[in-house]
Amino acid sequence: MLAYIGEIMSVRRRFYLNTIVPLIHQIVLMVCGFILPRLILAYYGSEVNGLVSSITQFLSIVNFFDLGVTAVLQSALYRPIALNDRRGLSEVVSSADKFFGNIGKILVGYIIVLCFIYPFISHSEFSLFYIVTLILAMGINTFGQYYLGVVDSILLTADQKTYFTHAIQASSVIVNTILCVIFIKAGASIQIVKLTTSAVYLLRPLLYRIYVKRKYDINRKIEYVGEPIKQKWNGMAQHIAAVVLTGTDTIVLTIFSTLKNVSIYNIYYLVIAAIRSLFQSLQNGIAPLLGNLWAKGEEKKVADFFAIYEWITHATTVLIFGITSSLIVPFVMIYTRGINDANYNQPLFASLLVLAYAIYSLRNPYNIMVQVAGKYRETQVAYILAAVINIVTSVAAVFALGLIGVAIGTIVSLAFQTCWMGIYVYKNLIPKDHSIIKIYVLDILISGVSIGCIKMISLEIETIAQWFIAALVYSFIWGAFSAIIWGIFERKKLQAGIRILFKKQKKA
Repeated sequence: MLAYIGEIMSVRRRFYLNTIVPLIHQIVLMVCGFILPRLILAYYGSEVNGLVSSITQFLSIVNFFDLGVTAVLQSALYRPIALNDRRGLSEVVSSADKFFGNIGKILVGYIIVLCFIYPFISHSEFSLFYIVTLILAMGINTFGQYYLGVVDSILLTADQKTYFTHAIQASSVIVNTILCVIFIKAGASIQIVKLTTSAVYLLRPLLYRIYVKRKYDINRKIEYVGEPIKQKWNGMAQHIAAVVLTGTDTIVLTIFSTLKNVSIYNIYYLVIAAIRSLFQSLQNGIAPLLGNLWAKGEEKKVADFFAIYEWITHATTVLIFGITSSLIVPFVMIYTRGINDANYNQPLFASLLVLAYAIYSLRNPYNIMVQVAGKYRETQVAYILAAVINIVTSVAAVFALGLIGVAIGTIVSLAFQTCWMGIYVYKNLIPKDHSIIKIYVLDILISGVSIGCIKMISLEIETIAQWFIAALVYSFIWGAFSAIIWGIFERKKLQAGIRILFKKQKKA
């Protein structure tokens, strides 16, 4: 009995740690994520900020070589960890080490090629030496993550020790921010600043390895027959599409536009990234719950829960992204005040970018349902076509429209993928017992009424205090119209959504 109680307490403690520590990490990322870009803009200018953002995106292309193996690796680790199977765990880790070790070698070659090619495609006035040294300073961190730390990080996540990796990451972000602020204000070059970041972040994989060696009995040199990581290439199309989605815009702007436009894009994307992270934290528990119901073959419960989840996604997307659309430009103008080397007042681009990632959010229920059902092969055409549409449309539109062109490319590709996935899910996985068109009509109605009301009020926003007041007023407007319209036309789903969000259940 004592052992059982101890086990329950351990599970509960781990649950709280895995919930609270990642949340703290996310808050740290958001705060620090707004500090450094502002300082880089103020001390080095928009060209350098655009150069840093562009190189970061080009280095992140290494994610492409992952080919979706990270998610499959995490799944492969569950069984040997649960069964305390030392040999099975060693085989999976050994196979993963070899795979990501090869990615590390590819990355070294890629960084070398990037040093030769990037200066000639970036339309930059910086010297070759300046750009190459910056690429090398930033590349060290990327290499360290893929050659040293990624397998240990995934192992700890699979063993429900996410709290450890998030604690290390949050601590390193704080230390890095403090050191970078000191160096920037001291007048150090951007290369020194980024080399400092690489040095701090290289400590992460070293700490992971020390912890793993102490806590796990793993033979990384073990010989094995056959591939321990089954279905290694499942999810490849989804992974490639995700990399293209998050990387296309900056790369297209770098090659076909200017680094100032890259800087403008990434300042606005700072806000969008924070909103995306918020949605991710709100939806972390959805896939396991749907997966459990699907595995049990409880089709009616799956359909009922999916319908509510889909509605909650629409309601929260319209509300949060609607508020964002009303506040993002004033926020960026306050954030970039005193930076006059680029025009950060881009209301049309801001609206299109918010719309693009609102569509991205609306796609989530269908994407999660496909993953839960394991329909990777059946849906890969949608992901591949969406990636192609994004690249082709962005490149075609960027010449005439610049920032607006790449935003249009993202909108078109996501709209196509969302529609395709929705049709597939309702045709093959979920019986359709309601009108999805009605939900979209209500989305548009809420948005139109709220935006019209806000334009009539037209609050002056020049200071951060005025911005916070406007945020309260605009949030009330969007929230009020959302509650009224959903309450009139979708009362049952509104009530069910409230019960789910606040964990209230009907009495039998």
